[in-house]
Amino acid sequence: GGEGFDLDPGDDASVHITSPTTPDTCGNVKNQAEAQWDTSDTPQGPQLTLTTDDGRDDIESEVVKIEVECEPELDIVKEADDGSVDAGEEIGYTVTVSNDGDGTAEDVELTDDLPDDEGLDWEIAGTNGGWDCEIDAGTLTCGGEGFDLDPGDDASVHITTPTTPDTCGNVKNQAEADASNAEDDEENEENEDGQQGEQEADERSDDEGDNEDDVESEVVKIEVECTPAIQVVKDGPDVVHRGDTITYLFEVTNVGQLDLYDVELTDPICDEGSIELVEDGNGDPVLAIDEVWRYTCTRL
Repeated sequence: GGEGFDLDPGDDASVHITSPTTPDTCGNVKNQAEAQWDTSDTPQGPQLTLTTDDGRDDIESEVVKIEVECEPELDIVKEADDGSVDAGEEIGYTVTVSNDGDGTAEDVELTDDLPDDEGLDWEIAGTNGGWDCEIDAGTLTCGGEGFDLDPGDDASVHITTPTTPDTCGNVKNQAEADASNAEDDEENEENEDGQQGEQEADERSDDEGDNEDDVESEVVKIEVECTPAIQVVKDGPDVVHRGDTITYLFEVTNVGQLDLYDVELTDPICDEGSIELVEDGNGDPVLAIDEVWRYTCTRL
């Protein structure tokens, strides 16, 4: 508009404006427009400005607000250092929490109830991303109040533990992360002003348990392999004479990483039925790791 643009009674004119947004725009975009006009017939005439009833020299639109929503979107990935190890070797996990959303994730916290299989003793091997981590009573915690992740940022922690033959089998683990400004957390804060909102939030908590906006990693499995192995040492006299009865001594040792069951010693040199277990370690039918059983047999 401007000089030369007139509106007859009942006419109107409009304009449509647009703009892209970015994560930097997050929040409320506010705007107000105004219009002025005059009724002078000639450029030399007096400039008469029509004023509104409240005495303003122009008319203004209402302040129009557009909310640009920027939500954080947490993702969590847990990776094993190695998917399969031999008993006695170290195992480890790296857990990474990232913000893939458009808004800053506030008070980001990672929690991980660590596996408590026999032979494990977890420790923190390193961190990245600026958060503090600790292991207390078997639970790994990182971040928390005051630790924020901007869009595109991430933080990680690396944990390790030794293993023993008692660890044999699959070590399984899963981690989870949350932010204080997750969608459910914001809704609960809004509901705090109303009793009904509080009741609904409590009911959701009772029905659903943990905050459903927590993000969980996949369950990651590490196989700790234990190999069975047995050692047999045979001893006997250096010199015998024709007609002598020869006695042999056998030491059978479990040198593997698994307890052994149904152990049976055979030797074709021994006379049939002469093999005898004379010492069976702790007396049970299981040849435990590093346990030694002793046998004898005779040959005529």
